[in-house]
Amino acid sequence: MQSEPSAPATQDAESKVLTRGRFLKATGGTVAFTALFGGLAGPALASSGADLTQSIVDAALTAEQIATSFYYQGVAGPSAPRLGPVHNNNNLNYFQAALWQEYQHTQILTNLGAASLTGSTAPTLYFPNGTFDSAGSFLSLLNTLENAFIGAYLAAVNYWATTSQPVFAEAAAQIMGVEAEHRALGRVTSGSNPPNNLVLEDALFASVSAAVPVLLPFVQGGKGFTAVSYPSAAAIEAAVTQPIINSVTTPSLA
Repeated sequence: MQSEPSAPATQDAESKVLTRGRFLKATGGTVAFTALFGGLAGPALASSGADLTQSIVDAALTAEQIATSFYYQGVAGPSAPRLGPVHNNNNLNYFQAALWQEYQHTQILTNLGAASLTGSTAPTLYFPNGTFDSAGSFLSLLNTLENAFIGAYLAAVNYWATTSQPVFAEAAAQIMGVEAEHRALGRVTSGSNPPNNLVLEDALFASVSAAVPVLLPFVQGGKGFTAVSYPSAAAIEAAVTQPIINSVTTPSLA
């Protein structure tokens, strides 16, 4: 049985992620899904528009794999019972539905031609130590991840709209709207008041041209991070349960 990590290790790892985000915003740094994983996507930045679109969807798929693993661990991982309000009768269905939605996003992006930047359909991913040991740590990282996903999808919408690729732009906007729901429902669970606290979603990232590896730790790991295996389709379905699966609909793309 893995020993419980100390608070400083958890805080240091989360600070590593959060500080990078604050630095980008403060200095005007910009990033979209092509940039989130640094050198993994970098060569495409100098290629044609089609290649840039490919790198965006590839990195978007990788980010959705991170989200799927995150919600799976929160719903059905070995530390899940420690998450308190995440698992009460009023809230658990939020997170089961979020898990199913993130998993379906991976399927949608794959159907659009995406391939994970990890090179795997079931990668090992990494989360700050202690993420799944308390509701506070879990919900704090949820808020951080969803804000990053929202901002990056907004940047992708802007790129695809300005390059006249409406199918990709609309798909990104459709997914972004669901990520915004996840952010708000995470705030409901954490007791934030009001949970729906934004007039406009925060466009954190203005461009697809600047390569800044904001989410690189989740792909490469390192000190203060714990490896997590990507769940199988069967494990995801079992964690979500059939009633939730039946209640979550998938409108068609443009």
